[in-house]
Amino acid sequence: MKTISILFLIFATPTTSGENLYLKNPSMNLSGSRGLDGFCFMEEFRDVKGYEGLYQVSNLGRVKRLSRVDNLGRNMKEIIMKSRINKGGYPRTCLTIKGKDRGVFNHTLVVEAFIGLVPSKMVVDHIDNNQSNNRLDNLQIITHRENCSKDKKGFTGVTFHEGKFRALIQINGKTLRLGRFTKELDAHYAYQEKLKEITNE
Repeated sequence: MKTISILFLIFATPTTSGENLYLKNPSMNLSGSRGLDGFCFMEEFRDVKGYEGLYQVSNLGRVKRLSRVDNLGRNMKEIIMKSRINKGGYPRTCLTIKGKDRGVFNHTLVVEAFIGLVPSKMVVDHIDNNQSNNRLDNLQIITHRENCSKDKKGFTGVTFHEGKFRALIQINGKTLRLGRFTKELDAHYAYQEKLKEITNE
């Protein structure tokens, strides 16, 4: 235990806000999860918005019920909640308050607890396109346009069709084809240029 404590002080650097904790040595044998950047992501729980004192969600996407005495005087132990996958592949967890059940997407709980409420006309996006990966470092808030235009690698405005990468953009509900490209990145750049053009109009 002494060795682990010393290593932790050397390699662990919390952010100034105290939100996320990374380990610069991912081979360390400590409880955590490897992030998208290869760093070890230490688990931290925060209160679920609107359910303070009842439930918490972690930056790894897990939800737990806090220990408490319910309205009937029963002692309820702290447990990690089980999530159910909906038809779209997104985990949802059932939360209860004042006798009412509510199913909430895990990615929404994580973002609201660690980032804040999602602005109007914005959505939560899974960077790696894996709906079950609800770690904080895999979530971002983007526009609906960007979310609908992402391909499997995360490039916006790109689809693969008949051996070529197509650049597409939606304008006023209509899809505009911007061209076919050999390289996926070129198609993405074409989308970005068109997006800048219509945004500055």
